Amino acid sequence: RWTATDEAGNTSTCETLLSVREPEAPVITCPSDLSVSADPGICGAVLTLGITATDNCTGIPNISSNPASGSVFPNGTTLVFASATDESYNLNSCSFYVTVTPHPEICNGIDDDCDGWTDEDVTDETTFYLDADYDGYGNPNQTTTGFGCYPPWGYTLNALDCDDSNYYINPGMGEYCNGIDDNCDGNIDEG
Repeated sequence: RWTATDEAGNTSTCETLLSVREPEAPVITCPSDLSVSADPGICGAVLTLGITATDNCTGIPNISSNPASGSVFPNGTTLVFASATDESYNLNSCSFYVTVTPHPEICNGIDDDCDGWTDEDVTDETTFYLDADYDGYGNPNQTTTGFGCYPPWGYTLNALDCDDSNYYINPGMGEYCNGIDDNCDGNIDEG
């Protein structure tokens, strides 16, 4: 506010509105390209991104990214675009890649590598268990090995049978009052 007074005592006042705009953009720092393995149970990885920014005048600039930090990054390579904006609306940006490697396929009836196929591409040697009573549960003491996920005839992928000579004794059965561990839980006639 300005006031001027002449010799006669007359005064005049005026106001000037000054707007100071800081022209320097914030400094933003993106991490180097990231390579991570997929998280268990999902077709991607949840990542917290280490993006930082500073400004010469104001406080910490507003940082945003697409995809956002904390979101699920899908299997494959994703370009991340990040920006920092200060209180004067100056903007600076950076970018980097995130590569998520899917889980290898294993013999478990699940699409581990998220390609729409189940238990394919398995080349590791697999242990199979004799299922002499054909109840779907194998004998832990009688095994064979092979490659891939599909057991030879008369074998299965699990070793859960406690009596492989009786179709009606396995972990999928109910327990009956008959003096036998019908459900292979180590207890007789419980329940």
